[in-house]
Amino acid sequence: MKELNFIGCLPASKSLFNRLLIVQSFFPELILEGDSDCEDVKMMQQALAHLGGEDRYDCGHAGTVLRFLSFRLSREPGEHLLIGSERLFARPQDELIVALRQLGCQVELGKNQLKILSTGWQLMGDSLHVSAKRSSQFISGILLSSWKYDKPIHISPGRTIISPDYWQMTVSLMKKLGLQVEKWESDYVVKPTQNLTLKKIKVEQDLSSAFAIAAIAAVRGKAIFQEFPTSSLQPDSIFPRVLSEMGVATSFENNTLKIEANDLRAIDFDINLAPDMFPVLAVLTAQAKGKSRFIHGEQLRFKESDRLKNILSLIQKMNKRFELRENMLEIIGNPEVHKNKITFDCLQDHRLAMAAGLAKYMGYDIEILNPHVVTKSFPDYWDIIGTAL
Repeated sequence: MKELNFIGCLPASKSLFNRLLIVQSFFPELILEGDSDCEDVKMMQQALAHLGGEDRYDCGHAGTVLRFLSFRLSREPGEHLLIGSERLFARPQDELIVALRQLGCQVELGKNQLKILSTGWQLMGDSLHVSAKRSSQFISGILLSSWKYDKPIHISPGRTIISPDYWQMTVSLMKKLGLQVEKWESDYVVKPTQNLTLKKIKVEQDLSSAFAIAAIAAVRGKAIFQEFPTSSLQPDSIFPRVLSEMGVATSFENNTLKIEANDLRAIDFDINLAPDMFPVLAVLTAQAKGKSRFIHGEQLRFKESDRLKNILSLIQKMNKRFELRENMLEIIGNPEVHKNKITFDCLQDHRLAMAAGLAKYMGYDIEILNPHVVTKSFPDYWDIIGTAL
């Protein structure tokens, strides 16, 4: 396998872009600088282009599209039908139903569809009590669609918010655009009848995608990311520090991040800080010397696939050892490459495909099934890394 030699700037963050598309649906004058051709963004754009005027809205496998779009559609009087894969609707959606009903909607959930009958938001109590223990996307969805509402909105997620940095990303982004959000103990209050104060915003490059490339550079070659943000709302912005702790050569100067391969060492990592990093990072630590420890991975079972189960299957196929105990995963890494043929099914999970791509770059003889699922978030992944499928 040849060494990676990447120089450039990746497309806009799909997490930020889809949040901003919801806001733009309230304020068409908002200019988004940046672009993304990933599947999730295209689905959101298509749905919002026909807001309230479609018979059905296809959400594919995308949790953020289903959850964010449901709240946006519920602001529009009428009957709305959202469809998607069975896996999407098998993921936790109870909190979505609870929230929509508190907003005065009638809701029917099927194995691959969600029907919403709305007269526009009609708050049924003093506060929206929506658990964020399994996903913060439900409360993010409410906040994203709270613009121009004529009453104050109290959001009560409780004291436990899973992946809190994604929630804070939503809050900070909305505040940057002018939305006034106040925190009262564990509650959040949105003031009524709010309008946009910022007319243009630059959407940062996708740092989840950047990490997938940086991880390959960490084992073979180098990657130079131009226009890399000096500070970022994205949780995966921690990846340069994580790679540095693993012994990878990292440098940052003049908004340019440089990653170069080096011998890898084990780390400790809190999955709750940046859960999207886990699949690729787990494979990377399997190649590092020593025992890496991962904690707080409960939400991994509720992604596009059961990521914990499937990544451990891949690591086992790589002939690496791990120990899974309550609230902790230990991966016993070493740099040796197992030469036997491996077959790995990415299912419908883009993060699994990128993790398998890293394993292939490490030198494993791996047949990757369903590799094209990367189009969900990073269509150019295989072209950039130059790996033959």
